[in-house]
Amino acid sequence: MDEPMDMDDLFGDGDGDGDGEASVPLGPLPTNAFLPREILQRVGELRLSGCCQNLAWSKLGCIAHINRDGRGISIRGLFCSPRNGKWSLSGEYPATPRGALGDGNRLVHLCWNHSGSDLAVVDSYGRISLFSVVIAINRLAETRQFLNDPEDDLSAVVGMCWLNGERQFPIYRPAFRRDGNYQYSASNAKPYGPYHPLPGKSALISLSRGGNLRLLFQQPDMKWGEVGTELESVGSSDDLFTHASFSPDQDNTLLLAVCTLAHQLRLYRININWNSSSRPAPPNQLPTTPILLVRHVKLGDRFLPLPPSSEEASTTGESKPDVYIARLSHLEIVGVEPADKHLQTSPNPAAIIAVFSHVPVSAGVSEHQSEAYSVISRWELRPVARVLHPSFGQLPSRKSAPAAKENYLTLARQADVHVDKVVVSMQPLKVGTSFALAYSDGTIEFRNRCMEVIVHDKDYRAISSMSQVGFAFPKTDQCVNVALSPNFCQAVWLELDGSLRLKTMEYGQGALPPKEDTKFAVVLAAIALQFAYSCANHNNNDDILSFMLEQSGWAAFHADFLSEIYRALNMSVDYSVEPQHDKLFRNTIIQRCLSMQNSLGYGGEGKARTLTAKVAWATLQLRHSALTLALAINGQGRGGGADSEPEFLKPANLQAILGILRWSLDIICFISDELFWLAHAAEDHSEDLDLIQGKIREENSAALTMVLASTPRTFLRSNNTHMRKLSAALHRALQTAREQEQRDAFLFVLSVFEASSVKPAAFEQLLAELDTDVKTAYTNAGVSESERGKVEKGMLTSAAVPEVLLPVVSKLLTGGLESLKAEIEPATLYFADYSWLGWSDDSRSAGYARAQRVDVIRRVVLGRGARVRRCTRCCGVMEDVMPVRPAAALNASLQMLQRVCYCGSLWILGEDG
Repeated sequence: MDEPMDMDDLFGDGDGDGDGEASVPLGPLPTNAFLPREILQRVGELRLSGCCQNLAWSKLGCIAHINRDGRGISIRGLFCSPRNGKWSLSGEYPATPRGALGDGNRLVHLCWNHSGSDLAVVDSYGRISLFSVVIAINRLAETRQFLNDPEDDLSAVVGMCWLNGERQFPIYRPAFRRDGNYQYSASNAKPYGPYHPLPGKSALISLSRGGNLRLLFQQPDMKWGEVGTELESVGSSDDLFTHASFSPDQDNTLLLAVCTLAHQLRLYRININWNSSSRPAPPNQLPTTPILLVRHVKLGDRFLPLPPSSEEASTTGESKPDVYIARLSHLEIVGVEPADKHLQTSPNPAAIIAVFSHVPVSAGVSEHQSEAYSVISRWELRPVARVLHPSFGQLPSRKSAPAAKENYLTLARQADVHVDKVVVSMQPLKVGTSFALAYSDGTIEFRNRCMEVIVHDKDYRAISSMSQVGFAFPKTDQCVNVALSPNFCQAVWLELDGSLRLKTMEYGQGALPPKEDTKFAVVLAAIALQFAYSCANHNNNDDILSFMLEQSGWAAFHADFLSEIYRALNMSVDYSVEPQHDKLFRNTIIQRCLSMQNSLGYGGEGKARTLTAKVAWATLQLRHSALTLALAINGQGRGGGADSEPEFLKPANLQAILGILRWSLDIICFISDELFWLAHAAEDHSEDLDLIQGKIREENSAALTMVLASTPRTFLRSNNTHMRKLSAALHRALQTAREQEQRDAFLFVLSVFEASSVKPAAFEQLLAELDTDVKTAYTNAGVSESERGKVEKGMLTSAAVPEVLLPVVSKLLTGGLESLKAEIEPATLYFADYSWLGWSDDSRSAGYARAQRVDVIRRVVLGRGARVRRCTRCCGVMEDVMPVRPAAALNASLQMLQRVCYCGSLWILGEDG
């Protein structure tokens, strides 16, 4: 054990003896006029155990909720209705653990892992079931059953924690205002360990009421292993644990804070030894069974709130509530804040935060006992170096080297915070740098680590959160529990009747100020900073989108927001000089930005997208088709050696990409037709920028932007290059094909190429000429690299034709299309049917969309009885076909693309609007 501590310094010098009522509620709670029975029951659960979270919102956007009877769980999520483009909560979908729950047993706790893909479900006996999200957010598969876990009261779980992954994450610093604009910056940090030694595998640690420490870990075959140890022996009922909290520490160990039934605080350090052997383990294999090593660090008594000081009582002249009747309801230990070398301040030390709550349960009590309140207590864990007494220096020196001086932890008690309402939920945010506290009256407060309320701050020099600039949740009716969305701008309230209600942050300063007002830039920076944090940390950001669409009168704000998020992410969309196909394909952040742009202009299937939304929507589709063809043609080797045919030429693999091929060919035909129309509409006015822009907006056509902006043009070039390669490979393979099945497959795909009015080689030549003309225009105008980036971003986010590229547009509309025109018959393009693409706003396309459903991933028409999954954001559908294992190499690659929608959002089952 570490250095002993002064109990008076740690817990204050009050006169209470700490021998009040036990934290475990005895018998049914009475109904009274002070708080509803449901809230009293919730507080009783919080006092009984540190693991009673019955509502949880994951990083992926999946909402899990324990049913009111405690016999099962329901899964919900945010989704956009295809009928009107409105966002709401989906219906409930069951995900109940296998195995019967006996009499008196019920599900009590939910805990998502850090990525949001795995869910732990715990019952009142401490039995743990584990679920994984399978492609759709409302479809969970049970990967571990609790049937073999012990079934006794001492095994009840009081603390639980998923281990961090080893992947670095960005820390966004506050946005500072310089030269009229907010500047954004971030640095990478590695989360504290311990980690699972195998990448992509999860591990979960828990503590039972009787002191049993369990580690569940995923093995290479995806099954779950388990090891355990006893924290320390239990001598009496006073040694039983009620609450526990884990936190990773800087030395890759876990700090564990626990509270006993006798109100005693204990602190432990846990080391997980994954490899006790000096020999390295083979790849994708665990080195050995892990070993849990426990060291007792601190022991303290009277884990209770501080009594009011005599000085405080004499100053106010009022008697204070007896804080000793408040009981522990929440316990959190948070590690040292990640260090940022760019900031001059030292990071905050680890801390223990506890909430003690009191609720009146009858009318026959004293005045102060009839008040509901909470007390928030804090202790900082400060490392102190051990110092030997000077007398040891007088001892004779020894030849052996002196032992290393190991630091020990001291607990520095901080001032308590008193709140005149009951805390029903406390959620750490952003690696424990801030907290969201929800109260029984339906209010939510954001507090920093010092438990100071984060309020609207009119000092706008540095922006760090949305609540700082005036956003807050509206006060609602009383609630039992609250869970915040991944980006903290929406929340679900568990109502007294057991139903869930979605709430959205509101701007508390009235209407959105005009663009000239300083507050406009402040609001813009706060939301852009949160979006950047979400993208960089791979959080689902449907809540930000839903939040923005909920704000009335914000349509004009969207254009500035779309431009600002690229600044916040420090991301360029300029690929005009160096296309850098690989870099663009690997850029998933641009996918998130385009997805946001598309959805902000989407009003449902019966309403045309705005032009800026259509540009983003079309670019996302081009990105997906380019990725599919690139993986199919470039990413596969030969099946049987150097002399065998490539994998993509096998009939089954050709069939897999046939829909994408047809779509890609029709797209270049559609774009060509739109460009011919624009050339005719702007005839004799090819240098009139306003007229050209007006015609584009009148027709709501994205074709010119697709070939003018470097990002979609790069995707188009990649598409055409791979189609040309595929055509050439088919012609060569046809000469040597021996099996009739192969010849038929080759001839069929070649017939698809032949049926296209525009050949990939001809369109590729047009794009190559545009590449050269755009580079020349930038050079002739003397446009710098930064200015060029702004021009490219403006084209992508506003669909505007920049003046610097007017010579390119003029040349394209007057003579640039002649080479393409010589290769085709424009009349065939004009009379062709492109309704299945959905890129046009005419009645034929609208009628096709009502009559048919097109798989947005494979680009095939779905039958009427096909089971589909729908994108939560863009409302695109895909046939619900589960991946086949083991899959061929090409099919495995294509199946990876099917795990999410082409817009980057997740799927949901059964929500047809």
